[in-house]
Amino acid sequence: MFTDIDDTLTSDGAITPDALAALHGLHTAGLTVMAVTGRPVGWSEPFALSWPLQAIVAENGAVALLNQRGKLSKIYQQDEHRRATNFARLQRAAARVLQEVPGTMLARDSAGRETDIAIDHSEFTHLSEAQIAQAVAVM
Repeated sequence: MFTDIDDTLTSDGAITPDALAALHGLHTAGLTVMAVTGRPVGWSEPFALSWPLQAIVAENGAVALLNQRGKLSKIYQQDEHRRATNFARLQRAAARVLQEVPGTMLARDSAGRETDIAIDHSEFTHLSEAQIAQAVAVM
């Protein structure tokens, strides 16, 4: 089974008691449950260790965190060289967005990202449709 995290398992950023109980019930029943999120690897790691999941797929599918008896291992969609090259390109794109689109900021969870970038548009800052379109055009 696959599930989303934000506003599916969580409410206001915390897992709800009923969602955690459901995950435990599914685990006890022997079902494989994996959560999928656009959030970064760094944000996902504590949940991958503490929730009864077999894995969390983070960063929009770029990284899978597998919980193997309380230890995490990572599986990436791209090899190390391609990840490094793409990450450098993404950092340049993010810098351009921040410089060229007034009012933009990186998502606060960006420090834990390994394979992508995120521009906050509605969590801690609110961008207009025009600002969002401009940020997308810059990227």
